[in-house]
Amino acid sequence: MQWPRLEKTIDFYLGFEARRRDEIKEIKTEIDGKLAIDLVDGSVFTLTARADRIELRRDGGVTLVDYRPGRRGKQEILVGFAPQLTLEAAMAQRAPLASASK
Repeated sequence: MQWPRLEKTIDFYLGFEARRRDEIKEIKTEIDGKLAIDLVDGSVFTLTARADRIELRRDGGVTLVDYRPGRRGKQEILVGFAPQLTLEAAMAQRAPLASASK
């Protein structure tokens, strides 16, 4: 990687952190999750994922951060073209994140 590109990446990351820190109560990284889904035939499908970063905000909200989302924009994520984030969000809605370890 070239130094100017690395410096730009570092500047972006530090700015990203600085803008968000006051709103964040706790940050959890590399959190494994499971969601059991009962199927019509009586079997169970288990969805698993590992979230890169989960931010527990001071206002009680949760933000999922994926450091490698590809080239998807926010609208593409919202309509389901980036299913990893959509599935992680569904898991986060059903799981007690406050008690997750790490």
